Amino acid sequence: MSDQQTQAISVKARVDGLRKVLEAKMDTIARTLPAQFMAPQRFNQIVISLCAQNPYLLECQPISLISAVLQCAALALSPESSMGQFYFLPFKGKVQGVPGYKGLANLAWRSDAIASLSMQVVRNGDDFEYELGSAPFIRHKPRALLKEPILFAYATAKPIGGENMFEVLTVEEVDAIMARSPSASRGFSPWKTDYAAMAKKTAFRRLAKLLPLASEKSRPLAKALDLDERADLGLNQHNEELLGDEVEQDEQPKEDK
Repeated sequence: MSDQQTQAISVKARVDGLRKVLEAKMDTIARTLPAQFMAPQRFNQIVISLCAQNPYLLECQPISLISAVLQCAALALSPESSMGQFYFLPFKGKVQGVPGYKGLANLAWRSDAIASLSMQVVRNGDDFEYELGSAPFIRHKPRALLKEPILFAYATAKPIGGENMFEVLTVEEVDAIMARSPSASRGFSPWKTDYAAMAKKTAFRRLAKLLPLASEKSRPLAKALDLDERADLGLNQHNEELLGDEVEQDEQPKEDK
């Protein structure tokens, strides 16, 4: 038997093991998923497919994977890669749940706190100008091809009952943030696979600090922003809290002697 065949058998065995774990957690996942969002069986199958495509997730602590899955379910974001709402990323033996910029936008609209929202990148060749101060404005007319380099990233929003707000980052500022992020060095980092999306999300994350996120409907967005920042800094996301008493004693971290 070749090494490739042996590896394929090992991945299949781990995927089958994950399927059994998710089936055992079906009731917990069903309780966590908001009503009318997605059937638990469908949600679980998407997670299984993602892990089969990225076996590194299967090498992480199982409790961290299940916890990240529950966090995704609690936020009512789709884990499908094509949706760009939520990603599972392996990091130092644990799985971190990372919302994409489309997921943050989805939660922002659901918060009922904003009247308009946009996240964009500016490429070399676009018509773009902005001004800060007492009469701030931003104007962007896309003209460049997608292959042209990115020069800026920006996010705009208008809170309900408030004024238009925006945040502009130069590509140098985005790169500086990327350089400080431990997640950028990961093999499956979205910084490597979708820089434009990460630049947009970075601009929105900066802008979101000024948005009114105190209402109950805004809590999912605030939570997602915290998850994203913690993942970007390589910090513990505390996703296992969603399991509560279901966390097995032998899976909890041991105290240092």
